[in-house]
Amino acid sequence: MINYCFIVMPSVAVLQPDDGTGVLIGMKTWQHTKTLTQILPYQTLGEEIANSLLHGFGALLGAAGLVLLVLRAQGFLGGNGGGGRATTSYVIFAAAMTCMFLASTLYHAHQRPEIKRIFRVFDHQAIYLFIAGTYTPLCLIGLRGPLGWTLFGIEWALAITGIVLYGVGCKALKKMELTVYLLMGWAIVGGCIPLARALPPRSLLLLAAGGVFYTLGTVWYALGRRRNVRFNTPKEPAPMENAGVFQKKSDRGAHVTWHVFVLLGALCHWWSIWFMS
Repeated sequence: MINYCFIVMPSVAVLQPDDGTGVLIGMKTWQHTKTLTQILPYQTLGEEIANSLLHGFGALLGAAGLVLLVLRAQGFLGGNGGGGRATTSYVIFAAAMTCMFLASTLYHAHQRPEIKRIFRVFDHQAIYLFIAGTYTPLCLIGLRGPLGWTLFGIEWALAITGIVLYGVGCKALKKMELTVYLLMGWAIVGGCIPLARALPPRSLLLLAAGGVFYTLGTVWYALGRRRNVRFNTPKEPAPMENAGVFQKKSDRGAHVTWHVFVLLGALCHWWSIWFMS
């Protein structure tokens, strides 16, 4: 059986197989002043590079998309000049999109366990932020009225609650977070009839397509979700075989594929909001 040793280099940590000799030339085993036991999903270095590049690209698109949406809200680029409400809604949506992709990029790009643990929290919190951010223009520009403001308030209340609970380590939320994401995302069905009347056909079609991409990605991720890996760093330098990272059987590529679906869903929703004005 292959044992895995956690290897630390100046700015990136990688997993290297230990052939049993306990000797790794030119590298050192991970050491720390206190015990660190943290459950983190195992990703190969190649997968983490792919994850980082995909969502790094998404963050750049989000930042560029923010500028374009603001210009459109001001009457440029073929927009109808939606005014202050449209501008604010677009900024919230695109900023939330950028934050989500940036948080994901930082989480997957950094491999030191104690720092990765922090970025993992930001990564999951940013998903709640992005869901509520996506609802903002749909509710305030598309639905409007009592229904729009009610749904807007519910989504942001749920998002803030999710962010706080995840931040304090609520185990119940973590166990059902995928379900919570889907329920928050598809709550728009409650206003589908007035929304269908308010949105242009192509905007509505792109909105539905984005929802389908997110749902398919979530199902794919859930079915192939990796078992957790325990990183255990002893107080004192330990033999190689005792400072291992233990990998359980998993479905490779599930997380990368999930990220592709998320990027496609976000792009569909960006274009949906673009065609709203």
